[in-house]
Amino acid sequence: MATSRMIVMFCGLLLTANTATAWTWSDVAWGIAGGTVAVVAAPYAAAAAGFGAAGVAASSFGTKLMSVAWTTGMGTYVVSTLQAVGAAGLTMAQSAVVAGVAGSAATATKKAFFDGEQEDKCG
Repeated sequence: MATSRMIVMFCGLLLTANTATAWTWSDVAWGIAGGTVAVVAAPYAAAAAGFGAAGVAASSFGTKLMSVAWTTGMGTYVVSTLQAVGAAGLTMAQSAVVAGVAGSAATATKKAFFDGEQEDKCG
């Protein structure tokens, strides 16, 4: 039920947006592509940083980050979250956040660098 309400709200946003801020189909595609790539790449990025199922790899970026976080008392949540992602992957909530942030960043990047020509508007 909540998903259908979100879809209706999203479509309403697309249909009622004025022409100055209206989204194009390519904006939506960039957002979906950016979010998808980020969700798929996040566990690989955590593993590349040294966070894995067996723990933090020795002499990796993860050990340096963990040392700084525990020494300063700041960033411990980031280290523990990266360790969890490296060990088990993203949860549904984490996937939603990562997809939303990356999708928004991809759409903003597209609008900043590639919006020179007129395109068909959604709705």
